[in-house]
Amino acid sequence: MLTDDVLNPSDQMKNQDCSLETAVHQAAPALAAAHSDLRRQTPAPESLSLSRVARLALLVISGGASLLASWTGHAASSPAEQNWPQWRGPLQNGVAPHANPPTEWSETKNVKWKVKIPGEGYATPTIWGEKVFVLSAIPTGKKVEPPPATAPDSSARPNGPPEGDGPGGRGGPGGFGPGNFLGRQMLVAADKNSDRKLSRDEFTGLADAWFDKLDTDKAGKLDQEKFAERFGDVMGPPPEGGPGGRGGRGGGGRFIGPGFFGATDANKDNTLTREEFKGAFAKWFTDWNADKSGALTEEKLREGLNAALPRPQSGGPGGRGGRGGFGGGQPPTEVHQFVVFCLDRQTGKVLWQQAAREEVSHQARHQTGTFSSPSAITDGQHVFAHFGSRGLYCYDLNGKLQWSQDFGDLRIANNFGEGSSPALHGGTIVLNWDHEGDDFIVALDKATGKELWRQPRDERTSWSTPLVVEHEGKPQVVTTATGKIRSYELSTGKLIWECAGLTPNVIPSPVAGPGMVYCTSGFRGNALLAIRLGKSGDLTDSDAIVWRHNKATPYVPSPLLYEDKLYFLSNNNGVLSCFDALAGKPFYSEQRLEQIRNVYASPVGAAGRVYIAGRDGTTLVIKNSESLEVLAANKLDDGIDASPAAVGKALFLRGHENLYCIAEK
Repeated sequence: MLTDDVLNPSDQMKNQDCSLETAVHQAAPALAAAHSDLRRQTPAPESLSLSRVARLALLVISGGASLLASWTGHAASSPAEQNWPQWRGPLQNGVAPHANPPTEWSETKNVKWKVKIPGEGYATPTIWGEKVFVLSAIPTGKKVEPPPATAPDSSARPNGPPEGDGPGGRGGPGGFGPGNFLGRQMLVAADKNSDRKLSRDEFTGLADAWFDKLDTDKAGKLDQEKFAERFGDVMGPPPEGGPGGRGGRGGGGRFIGPGFFGATDANKDNTLTREEFKGAFAKWFTDWNADKSGALTEEKLREGLNAALPRPQSGGPGGRGGRGGFGGGQPPTEVHQFVVFCLDRQTGKVLWQQAAREEVSHQARHQTGTFSSPSAITDGQHVFAHFGSRGLYCYDLNGKLQWSQDFGDLRIANNFGEGSSPALHGGTIVLNWDHEGDDFIVALDKATGKELWRQPRDERTSWSTPLVVEHEGKPQVVTTATGKIRSYELSTGKLIWECAGLTPNVIPSPVAGPGMVYCTSGFRGNALLAIRLGKSGDLTDSDAIVWRHNKATPYVPSPLLYEDKLYFLSNNNGVLSCFDALAGKPFYSEQRLEQIRNVYASPVGAAGRVYIAGRDGTTLVIKNSESLEVLAANKLDDGIDASPAAVGKALFLRGHENLYCIAEK
């Protein structure tokens, strides 16, 4: 097991030259193999520094060569590592250890093929050999009558209050006060000196910051449709999508956005300029600062916003959208086909497609989400297609159904949509089922679909995908959620350890390095925990927490663990940090990526490079190094919310409409 000294390198190591020299000598064969493997992975690798060699040597001594292999990219390659078999790739950390895709491309350069995929889906492509698998929900045009409206089921969570006001709450009967939500959001976003109130400069500065986020095309003005669509990027992001599905942000944008636009469009010409927006904020400050204190508290913000903005009538906190939050709108009425596509990797030709089910979803989804966000998994003999409430289906590689399982309907908080993907390890498939009903985690025999074990859980809705990691030769399943991070024995489902410390609405999947697991979240706060494996019980605030970070962590995108570097984005924005995964110290922190603004996709690492796909279709390529070095910014015509996949000399990008194979011709 790794020691504290290994996981927290310090100046003490510098005073141990003699023992270090001995350790390096003893570890020389494994280090040589690791260095050789790094050269194979990276066309132009940076040299291994003494400090890094020391850490690698200590990894060998304390954890064994197998841990070193996992850190440096697996010296012994397996078939899975040559492919992209599941969400987050062959190592479940976003790295394709043997891929070398292009650095530059455009619609007219290095696009080997581009195929329109019917329907909608944020599922990452799954690739094995010469086959590419993509999941989609295709609208059929058939309509059905919506079910009669019913009150939210308050029995789903008898303990604990909802996060928002219920029907009638402070907002009054038939709606809710928008200030009850926005007041807190404004305070958190603009309170620079943490005094729990906003000065005039802080408040009007917030108007500038929000307009920058809203005016993504730099037009200098916004119409109501664009404003409402993008206002979700200003409000708190909704938990849609996550590993395996990256949904959108700000579910309340569609409800509050039109009213906010109307209140700030001073000349009522259906066009909002920066000057109008800032002018409205300045006027609000004067009006709401009635006591002349020079500051707005959360209470003043809430009351002022409730007076200034119209009250939405549907989908608000506690309304049809479910418990405490912004709903996804009216119940769906259109029938969708839930389809598995198999494409030829070299040409993009559809080899076969199978409709697993055809039905109307029982719940709405977020306005920027889809009904098919979870990703498929494959073992090279079968493909396992997960459609959430529509079931899990096993096909052979020729499209013949082998078995299926239906676990019932998920009741997702606030109708934000489903997103968690299954995990595959050996002969076992693992599904996490956190929602507003009875939660559980379940393991299935991949050959038959037979249930191996099931463990109850007590969580709110989460969107994170389970991570299977081996420690001391034994696989365990790590899950992240609002209440606890938990780890279970893969063979039995027995709880090994648990740890509190994440924020609500967890979406990012955890990643693991030698003896460590890294868990992140970024809604209503920021949290990153590096947890040492090998202990049991409640690890909250124990010495198993090797290091933690509480700033600029991701809300939707998962982190990337590439060699000894942990990359993560801030919220859903183009702001990147890169940390030393062992020591928890930043190589660089909160660096703005000028070429991309909003990101749902998770970053991918290959050939010494990191690929970050933005929502507008721009993918940034940076060097895997201790300083930020942008190599290229590549723009496609399609928006991208699904995470990239890298295999061989190609990068596969799932756009809103098309699947691209990026490769040199």
